[in-house]
Amino acid sequence: MSHRRISLLASQAFGSPGGIQTYMRLILHALEAEARLGEVFSLWDSDSDTDLQKWLQRAGSSAHCAEGNKLHLVSQCIRHARSDQIMVVGHLGLSPIALALKALGRIRGYVVILHGIEAWCELHGRNELALRLADGIVATTPFTRDKFAQMNELVPTRIAVLPLAIEQERFQGSYNAPRTRAVNEPMRVVSVARLDSGEQYKGIDHTIEAIAQLTERGVDASYRVVGDGDDRERLERLSQNLGVTDRVDFLGRVSDEELRKEFRQADVFSLPSAGEGFGLVYLEAMYYALPSIACPEGGAQHVIINGREGLQVPYADPGALADALERLGEPSLYEELSRRALEALHTRFSFDRFRQDFISIVDRIPCAE
Repeated sequence: MSHRRISLLASQAFGSPGGIQTYMRLILHALEAEARLGEVFSLWDSDSDTDLQKWLQRAGSSAHCAEGNKLHLVSQCIRHARSDQIMVVGHLGLSPIALALKALGRIRGYVVILHGIEAWCELHGRNELALRLADGIVATTPFTRDKFAQMNELVPTRIAVLPLAIEQERFQGSYNAPRTRAVNEPMRVVSVARLDSGEQYKGIDHTIEAIAQLTERGVDASYRVVGDGDDRERLERLSQNLGVTDRVDFLGRVSDEELRKEFRQADVFSLPSAGEGFGLVYLEAMYYALPSIACPEGGAQHVIINGREGLQVPYADPGALADALERLGEPSLYEELSRRALEALHTRFSFDRFRQDFISIVDRIPCAE
């Protein structure tokens, strides 16, 4: 097996709990654990970030941060890249830099990570060339792999799949046993999402409509929405129009401790979205043994398997969503899905699985020899 060091070219790795940033940190932790960490380059990270500095001190490493200046990032890469290292490119938008570095003999080869919606299209120009000439391509879900391959006329088998894993240091007090429910117990539903007008596909409005339908059926259900954005006013107005303001609470942005509290107090996590590249927040819900509601759209269909870690419902169908939430009131089904959510977290989405698979994928590409 190769023990070649691996460098990382990231858009951002620290300062945000987002899915792309989490994936970058998982790669860094994996390389640190395997003693394979090479040079680290980041477009948006800052040398003054305290989390970054803590990690660098622990890892005994350094990073080249451009603080948003792409020309500075290119300069840093040319100056500090190592010709004996493979570079993992954390976003396809940065792949032309790796292509140029390889052409200049500054790196041995490169692997590009595909996360989601940015890869669900036909590429052109330098991005297309950089992906076609990449030594390896990794997608976070089979959906993104297949969609990217179809849109860009690539053989899907050329693209490896490596899902995210949970960052356990962000959470405390995980559940070691499935949750239980009593018959006719109130249903507490939670969503965690950006409430941006450009991301209305996340289905927060459909969950509000489902809560209204459950109320009409006499089901005791409440809904708490964590997150903020310019779409919040529309969603609040919807809850007013449906007469469920006493059952729907908008919490805005919350601290990590408050988020943990919301997960602990909830019964079900709902994100019936049509546009998730993966949906890291589903893993966070699993961490608290919560069954989830998702849609058979995008990458989420591979994270929440229908009848396993939760239930899938058709997108934009509040009636089906209300039916699914009502079904989760059945103690036997609820407890089974809670058990399977925990099981998936510790198997399919564990850090050990991520670390082993990531190293295996990189070491299999020809330039790693």
